[in-house]
Amino acid sequence: MHFITAYGYRIKWGVAAGLVGIYVTVNMGTELLRKWRDSLAENERFQKENVQTRLATLKSQVNPHFLFNSLNTLSGLIHEDPHKASAFLRKISGVYRHILEARDKDLITLGEELNIARDYMELIHVRFEGTVSIELQVEPTAVKKQVVPLCLQMLMENAIKHNRASQDEPLVIHIRTVDDIWLEVENNLQARRTLEVSTKVGLQNIKARFGYLSDRKVQIEESESRFIVRLPLIQPT
Repeated sequence: MHFITAYGYRIKWGVAAGLVGIYVTVNMGTELLRKWRDSLAENERFQKENVQTRLATLKSQVNPHFLFNSLNTLSGLIHEDPHKASAFLRKISGVYRHILEARDKDLITLGEELNIARDYMELIHVRFEGTVSIELQVEPTAVKKQVVPLCLQMLMENAIKHNRASQDEPLVIHIRTVDDIWLEVENNLQARRTLEVSTKVGLQNIKARFGYLSDRKVQIEESESRFIVRLPLIQPT
């Protein structure tokens, strides 16, 4: 059995049916492929939005005690030394401005993070009158690598929160880069006699934020005398 096409060609019915089947199959395959790609794109968009939402939630938890602690110190200084209180207030303003600028970013350079940390160190020096010592040892080649904003401030605050510090037993915090791929924060352990209840929100926050932004995990080591946190330095894209 034959039939005549619009162009006058004679085609067997079986061949025609086969061609029609191929045409339908190709069209169905194309449509399924399009839907699959759309589904992948939608899933990727959903995952990206979900990650962004979680990161925004994590960033909103950054430094909840910073202003409270600083204002307590300022309150005492106003009566004891008004000149020092004025300088301390300016430094609070500077650090808080850095916090507002950095907290909406996913990553900043280590150089920027160190600038924030140095200002914060000055506040610590005033608050604890030299009983907390912070030492920096950073390779120049590492300052263009990236970290999550305010991670150093959170780790310094965490060390201060859980350890006693005095002239006889100073708390010493070392901040250093290791092999140009890690940022290491180490402090001596001298637990407070009256222990505060630890929610570990600060460390969990840091681990989660780096977990979203780096393939390498935050490393934590604890011994009888030392507490160490290693943060991955992220290569700029």
